[in-house]
Order: sequence, then C-alpha cells, then structure tokens
Amino acid sequence: MGHEIFYCSQCQEQIRTADLAKGGALKLGDQACCVKCAPKFLATRSPQEQEKFFKEAARLKASAVEPAPRPAFAAAPPAARSMRPLGPQERPAMTPALWGGFGVLALVLGATILLLTGRRAEIPSGPPTAMPEAKRNEEVPPPPRPPEGRREPETAPTPKASSDPIPRRTSPDPVAPPPETPVAVPKPEPPKPETPPAPPPTVPPPAPAEPAVAPGPAALQRPVPEAAKQREAEAAVRKTFNLDQAKTAKEKADLARTLLQAAAASGAKDAELYVLLRLAKEFAAMGLDVKSALEAIDAKAAAFPLDAMAEKVDLFSKTTVKGPEAAGWAAAALDVAQEAAEADDFEPAVKLAARAEALARSAGDRKLQDEVKEHGRELTELKRLSDGLKPHFKTLEAKPDDPAANTAVGKFMSLVKGDWKRGLAMLAKSSEPAWKSLAEGERAGPAEAAAQAALGEAWAAQAERETPTYKAAARTRASEWLA
Repeated sequence: MGHEIFYCSQCQEQIRTADLAKGGALKLGDQACCVKCAPKFLATRSPQEQEKFFKEAARLKASAVEPAPRPAFAAAPPAARSMRPLGPQERPAMTPALWGGFGVLALVLGATILLLTGRRAEIPSGPPTAMPEAKRNEEVPPPPRPPEGRREPETAPTPKASSDPIPRRTSPDPVAPPPETPVAVPKPEPPKPETPPAPPPTVPPPAPAEPAVAPGPAALQRPVPEAAKQREAEAAVRKTFNLDQAKTAKEKADLARTLLQAAAASGAKDAELYVLLRLAKEFAAMGLDVKSALEAIDAKAAAFPLDAMAEKVDLFSKTTVKGPEAAGWAAAALDVAQEAAEADDFEPAVKLAARAEALARSAGDRKLQDEVKEHGRELTELKRLSDGLKPHFKTLEAKPDDPAANTAVGKFMSLVKGDWKRGLAMLAKSSEPAWKSLAEGERAGPAEAAAQAALGEAWAAQAERETPTYKAAARTRASEWLA
C-alpha cells in the first residue's frame, strides 16, 4: 500500500495511511478524521455509517499488519475471559501493531459511550420533568490515549456491533436519573347538565276591550301651587335666568329651552317647577318655537292636574304667526287635532283644524291649505257622528255589555275611526248575527285563501245593507280580504 495523505474533515490535520493502520484516524470513502475529532465526527453520523467506519478501520489494520499469534485471552469469548492479571510470561510483546489495536479499541469505546449518551437523550425513560435537557445531551469526552511505553489498564470488553441500528444498554447508566416528579393529573370536570330547550312562548289571551269612553283624569301627583308661592318662585327664576335680557325672538326661544332643561335637571318641585314650565311655554310662544311650547305643556300636565288639550288649543288660538313660519305652526296644529280625535275629543279637534287652515293661508302655501281643509272636513264628520252616538256612549258607561250600544259604537270605531281593536271587541257583543259573525271572523285572522274569500264576501254583503256613512268603509274592507 502506498503512502496517501488525507486531511481531517474537522480540524484539517494531515492524516497518513500509517495513521489509519495504527488506529490514529478513521476513513470511509473520501471522509476521514483524526482520533481527537472522532467523537465529534461520529456523533453526526448514523449508526450504520458508524459501523461502516469501524469495519473499514479494522480492514485497514488487518491489511497493514501480518497475522500474529493472538494472546490466550483474545481467543475466548467475552463472557469466558479471565479477569485475573497476566503474568510476565503471558503478556504479549508491545509491538506497534498492538498499540494500533489498542487505539482502535479506545476509539470504538469512546464512540460507543458517546452514542449511548446521545440515544439516552433521544429516548427519555420518564416524563418530561425527569432530567434537564442540557444534562442528557452532555457530551462524554473520549478516554485519553496511553503514552508510549506505559500499559493501559485493562477495561471491560467492547460488545460486538449489533445489526440493530439503535444500540441497547448492557450496563447501568453512569449517572442515575433524578427521581421522577409526580405530575398532578387534573381531574376531569363533570359533564355539565344540558340546558333544556326553552318552552315555546305562550300566546297571551286577548286583552279585554277598552271602554268606549276615555277614562277620567289620572291620580293627582301634586296640587297646583298657590298664587302667592308662584309669584315668589317667579321672582327668583327671573333673577336667576335674567329673563328681562331676552329681547329678540331667537333669544326668547333659546331662553325657553334653557328653562325646560332647568326644570328637567335641577330637581325643582312644586312652585318652582310649575313656574319654570309655565315661563318656558310663554317664552317659546314669543320666540315662535312651537315644539318647545308643546313640550312645556306636556311636562306641566304630567306633573300637575291640568287639561293639556285645552292649553294647546289656547296656545294656537292666541299665538300670532305670519310668513313662512306659519306653515310649521299649521302642521303642528293639524297633528294636535288628530291627537284629539284619537282620544274621541272631537270638539277641540275641529277647532284646531280650523286654526290650522288659517295658519296655512297666512303662510301662503296652497298645497298645505288643501291638505288641512280635507282633514278639517273629515274631523267635522267624525264630530257629527260622535255627537249622534252620545246616548250610546252614556249607556256603555253604565252597561258595558249592552248589545245595541256595542253594535252602534263598534261600527263607528271600526269603519269610521279605523280603531279595529276596540271596534271588533264591541261588535263581538252585538245582538245582530251578521256583525257578530264578522267580528269573530276578523279576530280569528284567517290564513287560508278560501276563508279569506268567505270573509270578504260577508263584508260585501253587509256593505249593501248599511247606510252611506258605513257603506264605503265596508266595501273597502271587503276588497282588502278579496284581493
């Protein structure tokens, strides 16, 4: 074999063929390393590649050294070797080849220990808390090479290479692992009871029919303050808010809103509250702020026993408005008139409709005038019909279930006012079978086409028997069900 020169793949140290034969280096193919770098080099290789390196080193040693009589202790299997010290006659001669064999043996032993330590880090024997990762991966340095002329103490034989790619332990670990720390296993939470599905909503029974006559005034919250207390409270308010400083319409409107806010936020009571709300309405009217004026009236009527509708009629009757601003006041007056009609208070409704028509003329808005005039005619007709039913209203006050009174007022409420809830409840008490059947059919709310058509035909037949006052409304109701 010629002398070839290689270089360690780790430290780039020069390696000769003789170093391979003496066990001072390892080589497989074009990869080589010196004995110092062998542990680090072999740690990066797989078990199959490590075994190939060991076989190649043994082959090189055998090809470079002639066979010699093996000592007696090498002929026996590892289990049968004697552990007694050799005598002077039994000790083999310390030839260079033998020193090379010891080098290979030391190299294999160091690589095996390193490999076992690495596998122990890969396959933990306990839970993750058994040993820190840094200690399990700690490298074990190779045993030092004995110097020339000194015998290395005998060590345990190296086990034969196994075909199993994962080396198995044949001796206890050099470092005992710390005792495993018991890991508390959380107890499983008991299953939560399933929430039963919510029961279907129950349909409340139909509300009882509202009385034909509006109920009386609500319970008094507080009496109207005496005149002397009002004068005293007004003097204090005028001084606090500098009422005399408001000169223009805008300043008076702003002052009205300030007084309203003070009445709501200051917690004023009795005379002070009454005066704040009264002055707020007055300054809003002078500032032509109809919205603030109506708010002040409603707030005062909620706190004191007053007729709010009468005060609203007085507001529109006594306030002079001209020009474009009159249009807003006309629309507001018409809204209040409708509010009075819904409360069956037709007399102030007609008055407010007439005042709305006058305000629309003052504004010069022709379209608004026509709209207000039409609403005025409707309210006048409602008042006429209501006045004719006054005896029936009085009867219902004494006898709420009277059939004739319920029929007359029920027809008026349903077909004229459009208050079907109150009207149908009264017609259901009627002594006339046709009206009683119509009321029951309407309250049932038919969903099938045949039932709806039958109800529409019944309304058409009843319309032909009615007076002109109710004929048109009954025909309209029939067409709605037949559509």
